[in-house]
Amino acid sequence: MAIHQSYVAISLILLSGLVATCYGVPFTSLNKTIGITATPSIPSVLKGGESTLTISWSLNATSSVGIDTSDYRTVEIKLCYAPISQKDRGWRRTEEELQKDKTCQHKIVERPYNPSNNMYTATIKKDVPSATYFVRLYVHNSHKEVVAFGDTTDAMKTTNLFEVVAVTGRIQEFTSQIKYTRNNHNSFNKSLQAESILKGGESTLTISWSLNATSSVGIDTSDYRTVEIKLCYAPISQKDRGWRRTEEELQKDKTCQHKIVERPYNPSNNMYTATIKKDVPFATYVVAFGDTTDAMKTTNLFEVVAVTGRSIGLDIASICFSAFSIISVLGFFILEKRRAKT
Repeated sequence: MAIHQSYVAISLILLSGLVATCYGVPFTSLNKTIGITATPSIPSVLKGGESTLTISWSLNATSSVGIDTSDYRTVEIKLCYAPISQKDRGWRRTEEELQKDKTCQHKIVERPYNPSNNMYTATIKKDVPSATYFVRLYVHNSHKEVVAFGDTTDAMKTTNLFEVVAVTGRIQEFTSQIKYTRNNHNSFNKSLQAESILKGGESTLTISWSLNATSSVGIDTSDYRTVEIKLCYAPISQKDRGWRRTEEELQKDKTCQHKIVERPYNPSNNMYTATIKKDVPFATYVVAFGDTTDAMKTTNLFEVVAVTGRSIGLDIASICFSAFSIISVLGFFILEKRRAKT
């Protein structure tokens, strides 16, 4: 009986530790004692894998008055989603319970706590999704519990925000067996009206096209039946990405992977307005049916910011459940062994 009671006590202690680990503490219990700033290398839009953030932090002499900071041990700095990038995205939602909170999913750095004159320059990671962010710092005590924090934004999360555009890509196959023909390819006039940066699922392109009276001279257009308009990667977004490479044969070419529309051929006065699809990767694009750009693909380019994200809630629940199950089975096995000996 004594052994059984000991096993129960040990299990309860371990379970309480797991509960503390898996459920954490409420955000409102934390002291906002740290002052923190983040200065982007490019103020408006940061690019994953390229742009940097310079982060500075110190203990705030005013807000830390009367608060015991003697057990501050480490600081953890994270990228956090601003409300505009959390809307309709449950996998990024803000929760009062820190363990359930999805606001700050992207760790930047962890450092020993120092009360003043801290600075760190970080390059935005390539796998950070396109979104609007701020930076948050968490302070851990000697028990690895979060006890304090600092934000680069205000309480409403509306100031000092910045955008990140992610590096993503995907591969699709072409079904056309047609060989690339420069004359036919350039036999259209074309125009494009767009913002400098388009957002997937929100921004639009207004595209107009007509038969080019000059470049179509001497070309038989009597069998033109349909036109297909696509988004095509510009050279800057093809570099070191074989899955987007340009090939002479259309069947092998990966330049134009994102279909906008297909229409019956009409020689003049065509127009179509398209909303950029949510699954279009971040990149610099042209529109091809003629080309909206020059022969070198350097003019009339535009960027698309993709809609991406991820969720980790099920992973956390699975880990917690698995850990407790293993401990319970191990404890039961030890108990049975001791009973057998008795």
